[in-house]
Amino acid sequence: MSIRGRGLGRTILLLCSALAPLCLSLSCKGTNDVAIADGSYPLATVNGKSLPFDEGPEPPRPGASGSCHSLLLRGELLLQRANQTFEFWYEHGSTCTDRTLGRSGATGTYRELAGGLELVAVTGPGLTETYRASISRNTISVASRYYSLGFAR
Repeated sequence: MSIRGRGLGRTILLLCSALAPLCLSLSCKGTNDVAIADGSYPLATVNGKSLPFDEGPEPPRPGASGSCHSLLLRGELLLQRANQTFEFWYEHGSTCTDRTLGRSGATGTYRELAGGLELVAVTGPGLTETYRASISRNTISVASRYYSLGFAR
């Protein structure tokens, strides 16, 4: 190897050594990790299917001529990195009415794990529920008790 080649290798090694602490201080992600951004992630899929998602038949209503189905209409995941808090919600509707029937979801804190998040929601005095979320590109998939919720940017 020439003197010029050895000098280039040493320069690259010194440059990498100098930038490593900067990368760590900025929470740089490796090639297998995805950076988590602050903000809003609209609900895009439920159990891999697009919205509105059919939750199934509702109990029959007195005098109703047909069966109605419960739907998941829309939702959102909000992340705030500064204090590591989250909120996710989704709205329920019906095929028999144009009204929103209610909203479900959770709020709490989160922590970053390798390849995902752990969301911890307070559900009552001294009670919590933990959700796991995987991250890929611009999608965060939250596994709840009943659904896999896909939130996308």
